[in-house]
Amino acid sequence: LSIEALETIAPVDVVLIPGNHAGTVEIYLAIALKNIYHLNPNVTVDDRPITRKYYSYGKNLIGLAHGELPLKKYAELVPYEAKEFFSNAEHIEVLVGDKHIEEVYKTPILDGNGLTVRRLAALTKTDQWHFNQGYSLSKRRSYVLVYDKQRGIELQYTNLVD
Repeated sequence: LSIEALETIAPVDVVLIPGNHAGTVEIYLAIALKNIYHLNPNVTVDDRPITRKYYSYGKNLIGLAHGELPLKKYAELVPYEAKEFFSNAEHIEVLVGDKHIEEVYKTPILDGNGLTVRRLAALTKTDQWHFNQGYSLSKRRSYVLVYDKQRGIELQYTNLVD
């Protein structure tokens, strides 16, 4: 239902970023969604099972990854892995999750804008594995990030889930 609601506003890109808990199930879900929406011109599904993906949106370079690497490592990889977008980008961000906390890493490589890696908290509830790893105090959150094609990130809405 979310895809149908969002596509009434703008084109929707559904992007598979395999995680560390249910990799096979996530891949099957992405393949199924790609088959469901293959005739819909407003919905694209990237079901490639690779762990880091990069997209160009106007003057933005946006990277997506699960987040198991140190944040600095993502900043180091972007110029090499996304070289086709890097030289034209004025705003560079990588969005990751994995650790169930919010964190920001910035590298001032461009004229004041730099490269930002944002770790976003998780929406998942605390299960036995998360409790054992010490993630029992994490706050569940969902996010809406809005990027302007020319000016970069324009809005970040964070919703704390009870």
